[in-house]
Amino acid sequence: MQKSILSVLLIIISILTQAQKKNLSYNQVFRDAPSNIFKPLPTVIKWLDDDNYLLQQKDEAGNTTTTSVVNIKTNIAVPYVEPKPKAKTDFSIPKNAKNFTYSPDESSAAYTLYNNLYVLNIASQKTTQLTFDGNDSILNGYASWVYFEEILARASKYKAFWWSPDSKQIAYMHFDDSKVPVFPLYVATGQHGYLENQRYPKVGDENPKVKIGVVNIDNAKTTWANFNEQEDQYFGTPVFTPNNQLWIQWMNRKQNNLKLYNIDFSTGAKNEIYNEQQATWVTFYGENPFTFLKDGKAFILKTDKSGWSHFYLHNSNGNLINPITTGDFTVGNIVKLDEQNKTIYFTARKENSARWDFYMATLDGKKIQRLSF
Repeated sequence: MQKSILSVLLIIISILTQAQKKNLSYNQVFRDAPSNIFKPLPTVIKWLDDDNYLLQQKDEAGNTTTTSVVNIKTNIAVPYVEPKPKAKTDFSIPKNAKNFTYSPDESSAAYTLYNNLYVLNIASQKTTQLTFDGNDSILNGYASWVYFEEILARASKYKAFWWSPDSKQIAYMHFDDSKVPVFPLYVATGQHGYLENQRYPKVGDENPKVKIGVVNIDNAKTTWANFNEQEDQYFGTPVFTPNNQLWIQWMNRKQNNLKLYNIDFSTGAKNEIYNEQQATWVTFYGENPFTFLKDGKAFILKTDKSGWSHFYLHNSNGNLINPITTGDFTVGNIVKLDEQNKTIYFTARKENSARWDFYMATLDGKKIQRLSF
């Protein structure tokens, strides 16, 4: 008890000393009332474009917040006016619809309902059902638990469908969970709780059978990618390229061989464009795995195939052009691709493995420069 009292007294003495002998009231010391000793630092919210960013600043009392637009060339700040949101057409969707997602041109939206995939035309408010075999063990565009947990990740919220850049097609995963054992889960919600059955593969159990289709929203016709769903395999997150090609990540059950395929929309034929093998295992590339150049003729891939995570420049056929970074260090994320100056800005643990620093590197791999210290 005496130590606690002493600690409080030391804190009060420290506050009074740092406040340049400013007299503080009882409420300021003990009731968390604003002391106005420190001025809050401004916070950068986001970039509006390449020349202007949003800055937020609280007053000394912490009661009023102002938001300004700051121009990086002139350093002039002007009050920020929130733009009026674009008016959207009023429409209703079923109560149990999942993962409502607008197309890139916002003319349509897709969602899943009871394990089937639907698309809604915003202008006409016409809903089209795209799949029809969904049930408790067949899932279209809605992830099986093991894919949600281990591959697509929890941030996906079970979403397993993806719009094409031209808003004309949707790639989706079809899961057959019929041979995956059911595991009962007790949910302690409500007065008495309830049991929930989950398809959950344990060691030695079968995984879900998975195939990937591309459905044309005009005619609701699905073309299946040419994989054998009976094989013991995994699929990573599909990716649409800027020029509207569909790339699918495939991995064997041992997870030591990852292949990247380009899929033909009309036939489902697959063309291998990248093949990586490691002695231990390979990691899927995630939700946004590739950084594409605008012309679609090249892309940047991050892989740890050398033992360290590094960036590699490939052409659109998957052939390696050159490594961008090399050495005994690991890179993080690309923050910006500057195509005009042929450079990337990224994070890495290079000089100090315990901290992320900021770097730039030329796309030809000949120069890397640390920018933060």
